[in-house]
Amino acid sequence: RTSKDFGYDPRVINESDSLPINAPPIIRAAPGMITEVEVSSSHYSPRAQEDVSLRWRLGGMDTWGRIHQDLAKGVVPIVFPHRRVAPAHKIVLTLPDRSMLCMLTVEAIDVNGTTLASNFIQYFVTINEVPTREETERTLVLRGLPGEWTAAEWSGPMSSVEQARKLDVCFGTGHGFFEWSLPIDAADLRRARRLRVLGEASSRRVDTPQTDDDHFPTTLHMSLNGVPVFRQIVVNHPHDTRGALSYLRNEKGAYGYLMNANVDGSLLQDVLARHVDGKLRLRFTVPANELAIGGLSVYGPECGRYPICPMILVEW
Repeated sequence: RTSKDFGYDPRVINESDSLPINAPPIIRAAPGMITEVEVSSSHYSPRAQEDVSLRWRLGGMDTWGRIHQDLAKGVVPIVFPHRRVAPAHKIVLTLPDRSMLCMLTVEAIDVNGTTLASNFIQYFVTINEVPTREETERTLVLRGLPGEWTAAEWSGPMSSVEQARKLDVCFGTGHGFFEWSLPIDAADLRRARRLRVLGEASSRRVDTPQTDDDHFPTTLHMSLNGVPVFRQIVVNHPHDTRGALSYLRNEKGAYGYLMNANVDGSLLQDVLARHVDGKLRLRFTVPANELAIGGLSVYGPECGRYPICPMILVEW
C-alpha cells in the first residue's frame, strides 16, 4: 500500500494515445545485427490529431561505462488514425558492432514537436564474456567480476563464488567487504595520468519488493590499495524495469546505482605508493561503524541496470 516506481513513466502505456511495439521489453542481440521494429499507433484521445510524425533514437552504454548517443535516429510522417490501432512504421536498425546495452525510444510528435505518445525497448548487444583486461593506446581496463573476488568477509550471509558466477552478482548482508586483486602485468603505473573506478552497487535486502518509498540504505566505501577513494550512501536495493539485465536472466529486476570515483593528483600518488606485487587491490566495503549498514550487492556486466562490473580504468 505504497506508491510504486515502475522505472518508467506510466503514461507510456496508460494514456489514450500510445505507440505499441511488437517486441519484448529487452532483447539479447549479436553485434552488428540488423533488426526490424514494428511500431503501431493507438489513437483514442477525444481530439483527432493530424500531421503526426514518428521520431526515434537509439543510444546506449558500453562495457567501459561510456555513453553513446544517437547511434541511430530518424523521423518520418505516419498515419495516426483516430479511434483505432494501426501499423505506423517499421524501423530498420543496425545494432552496434560492440557489446552495449542499448535503448530505442520512439515518439509520436505533432507539427510543433509536442510529444503525443512514446515507448521504448532495449537491446543487450553481446556475443562473448567481457574480458577481465582490455588495453588501448590511452587506457588500460581492469575488471573484477562478481564471482572472481579474491577476499570477502561479511557479518551476515553472503553469496558463494559459485552463486555469484551463476547470477552475475555478489552480495553480503550486514557489514563487510568484497575485494578484487587485479593484475597490471607489465603496465607502468607511474605513467598514469588518472585512475577511474566504476561499479554498479546497491544495498542487499532478502526480499524483492518493487521499488517504492520504503528505502533500505547502506554505506559504500571504495578503496584502492587500502587508500579510501570514494564514500556514498547507497539509498536502496531497487527492483523495477530499470533492472533490465536482471529480467533478461529471469531474475526480478534488481539493480544498483552507478558508482564513479576519479583518482588523480596526490590521491593517485598515495595509491601508487602502496602498489605491490604487480596488482591493484579494489575493495568495496560497508563499514561496521556507519549509521546505514544494509549489506551490499555488486553487479556484473550481465546483471542489473548497467553493462559494467567493478573496474579500474588506468588513463595514460
